[in-house]
Formats: sequence, C-alpha cells, structure tokens
Amino acid sequence: MDTVEVVKADLGGGRIIHLEAQTVGDPEMDVGIRDVLSFKGVVDTIEALTESLMNALRTAKPDKATLEFGVDIGVESGALTSVIVKGTGTATVKITLEWSAG
Repeated sequence: MDTVEVVKADLGGGRIIHLEAQTVGDPEMDVGIRDVLSFKGVVDTIEALTESLMNALRTAKPDKATLEFGVDIGVESGALTSVIVKGTGTATVKITLEWSAG
C-alpha cells in the first residue's frame, strides 16, 4: 500500500518547498524530511505532456482551448516522480475546445 509523506523539493534558484508525496514502488526506500529532492523530473513530465497536447491542438486549430490535468507527486527510488495514472489505470485530463461560428 502506498503511503504519503512530506518531502522537501528543490525548485531551483534556492527555492525549496514542502509537499506531500506518495511512496511508489519499494516502501523500504526511505526518504527523510531532511532529504531535498529535485523537482525537475516532475517538471519534465508536465512539459512533455503539455507539449504533446499542444501539438494536437495546433492540428485541430480551435479558436480557444482549455487544458486541465492533475498530477500526483510520488517518491520512487529516492526521487520525485509524477503519478498521472494510478493503479486504477485511469487519469483525468480535461480538454475543452471552442470554435467561433463563421
């Protein structure tokens, strides 16, 4: 069973935040509150997902688009990771596209 713990994340530029993260995978890989984990992997995942969706939107050419998705943060092998799809195999991505008449 996944557990939730508070970890420190380094956003770069000397900015450290505390966030709740799920333990993903081996629960024996302990990360303590004193450990500072890089947030880069999470940012890379968000950028890759956004870039992929933006390419699809450029093809569809809507007049207006709204993209909404949730990302859970997890700790796996001592590093932060984004958890978009949980064990249920479902993820929430909401996309609204609008075209003007005429």
